[in-house]
Amino acid sequence: MFDVKIYLNIINNLSILIALSVISTLIIKKFDYKSLKNNIYQGILYSLCILIIMSTPFVLMKGIIFDGRSIAISLSTLFFGPITGLMVTITALIYRIYIGGNGMYMGISVIVSAFLLGWYFYKLREKDSSKYSSNLFFYLFQLLVHLVMIVLMIAIPAQNRQIVFNVIAPVVIIVYPIAGILFAMILNNSINLSVTHFNLKTLSKKYFQILDYIAI
Repeated sequence: MFDVKIYLNIINNLSILIALSVISTLIIKKFDYKSLKNNIYQGILYSLCILIIMSTPFVLMKGIIFDGRSIAISLSTLFFGPITGLMVTITALIYRIYIGGNGMYMGISVIVSAFLLGWYFYKLREKDSSKYSSNLFFYLFQLLVHLVMIVLMIAIPAQNRQIVFNVIAPVVIIVYPIAGILFAMILNNSINLSVTHFNLKTLSKKYFQILDYIAI
């Protein structure tokens, strides 16, 4: 079954995430990428993003909704770590429970699984970032996140499960990972540039401090 609305929803969610990456970059330029301040500010930013994304979902039927939260949660955790990820996850959980409906348990399980997978691979990236920073890795990571999402469709009531699978599964397995890798590529490049900018600014500041000290 084909419904153009879900594709429009993904495009809308992706545009929000891309716009978010610009603000995210500005934060990294101001604070050290690994600092607690950066993690907290990124958590606030992505939590606001999650609320926007989840407030404009694709509604398959009453109480069963789909949006790009799995992309936002998994990638914010992957890039910024558990503090940012947990802030975004808690925000998403509270809002999904507030929405309720037949899809609530699946929604909750997808939110938690996206966070856990993001956290797991974040720890691997901490050990060897070069190995887990390729476009192929980002695609496979998003594919894994959304394969798990399909498995978790079992949490939907039996009478709705088949139609949900028929409509959503092809989109989740094909379109979601593509949207995810696009956002991951933009965010990864932005972070690399911002970290370089921050390091150069820090070195420049130290250099001038040394010059001032010598002059004294």
